[in-house]
Amino acid sequence: MLNHSAASTAVLALCLALASTGCSAPAPLGEAASELGGPPPVSSADGGAGASADTIPTTSVPAPGTVAKLDYQNPTIRAISSPENVTSLATPGYSQGRIRSTHAFYSAPLFDAVGIFVSNMGGPCAGGGFSVTGCYQLTFATGFNSNWAAGAFTGFVPPSALFQFGYRDLSEPATLETAPNAYQLHGVDAGILLASRSFEHVYDFGANPHADFAIRYGDPVTPFRHDTSELTMQALVRVPTSAPSGGGAGQIAFVVSLRDTTTGEGVTFVAKIWDSRPASGGALDAMGDRANNVTTVRTSLAAGARYATVSPFSNVTRHEQPWSSLDFFRVHFSGAQLADVARTIRAATGLNVSTKASDWVLTTAGLRQEVIVGTSGGREMLLGASYRELAVYEFY
Repeated sequence: MLNHSAASTAVLALCLALASTGCSAPAPLGEAASELGGPPPVSSADGGAGASADTIPTTSVPAPGTVAKLDYQNPTIRAISSPENVTSLATPGYSQGRIRSTHAFYSAPLFDAVGIFVSNMGGPCAGGGFSVTGCYQLTFATGFNSNWAAGAFTGFVPPSALFQFGYRDLSEPATLETAPNAYQLHGVDAGILLASRSFEHVYDFGANPHADFAIRYGDPVTPFRHDTSELTMQALVRVPTSAPSGGGAGQIAFVVSLRDTTTGEGVTFVAKIWDSRPASGGALDAMGDRANNVTTVRTSLAAGARYATVSPFSNVTRHEQPWSSLDFFRVHFSGAQLADVARTIRAATGLNVSTKASDWVLTTAGLRQEVIVGTSGGREMLLGASYRELAVYEFY
């Protein structure tokens, strides 16, 4: 298990660019707001992602009556199957489906697939034959399979280099200062290493660098078919490597997105699994930033959370310390909790979003691994984690 503070501030400038972007860099804006942390500031002084978002206050909206409770000891379970098997993607010739950028520059976002989706890893094109500055790691279109021992950081060792992807390989043993990003996918296992020294982070993309091990649904259906329905996500999670320096940090969370079929509005629930920083002791829930017709609801795997329910069989949200075992986490998002969110949105914005849970469809479900390193330099984070058996269900 690694838990060190790295001292080097050297940046390994790596880049893969899309031909359609011309390697143009966005203007420097400042530090990105965290998608997994607390609500972003409403002031534009920091230039972060929260500057252009509408804030929806967390208000007490009366529920229209009681709803029968789910029996967690003996639920009826419907598997919401993924559109593609992970192993079928982690094969030669399928790198475009296996690992794909979610950056807005990409003209054809990947849907109806399982994969690792990478966002906001940027830096000059200084290696691999590239010399043009201002290029960004937006896609793995010209990436390659790497064979260095990334499993020492993620805790997962795939059977061959065919199942580990990256921007560069290493001929020498990796250290906390020299390890590059790595993405692993085989069968029901995934591993992600985010090493902020391996890419520059001097521009604000509107969100922090992150990678999602997720399922995207091209033909979404509702996970709320019954009065007691609860959208349920679970996975085995291991976080063996956490090495912040200069104020850098990292987080891991369940992330699930739903869309209201009556208005087109979206809601994204973010349920925190782990944070490298100490517990703040503040509120368990934060509802607010609405951008691009999507309201983000942040919550925790803890008793008393308003917008999610931690399973009685699950571990709860952890802080600071890494761990080397695969530990079980499960979270429930009930139709009643979604209706609570919808009523709050209606009260705050006047939008006529549906309070009927069955009007909402599931578009994305997965695990997000994020590093918070800012854009001012000196803040770095190396975060290695691995996941097994990401699964999505309707419990009722």
